[in-house]
Amino acid sequence: MGRHHSFYGINNVPPYNNPFDYIIEADGNEQMLTVTNVNGDQAIYGTQPILSTHRFNENSIVFYPNPVKNELILRTSQPNAESLKIKIYNMEGKLLKSEGFNFQKEVILDISNFSKGLYFLNIEDENGNSTTNKFIIE
Repeated sequence: MGRHHSFYGINNVPPYNNPFDYIIEADGNEQMLTVTNVNGDQAIYGTQPILSTHRFNENSIVFYPNPVKNELILRTSQPNAESLKIKIYNMEGKLLKSEGFNFQKEVILDISNFSKGLYFLNIEDENGNSTTNKFIIE
């Protein structure tokens, strides 16, 4: 995987007051740009990972309600606990929440501090397989 790493500031603003760190990763036809500011906020662009879907049993996990207000509930029909990583991104690709769970039947995510809008829920299993779904906060 090719990788480039650097940082830049915004014109007319003294250097290092607002540097942006960026990483470009490429692997075959897949490319990803991750831009991070000094506060740790990230924007991710490209074909990985935000909208990718690999071999993942999407039918084993459901989430509701959608639209949601305060709590997003994830439920599984699988009898065995599985280690999952859950990430929530906004429409700009900014990672807002990232948590790991030892998933047993149900997980409740508190999203009461999120603004109204459209979001992406990425669920990744311990093998790196993932699925991404959209949900709306009212």
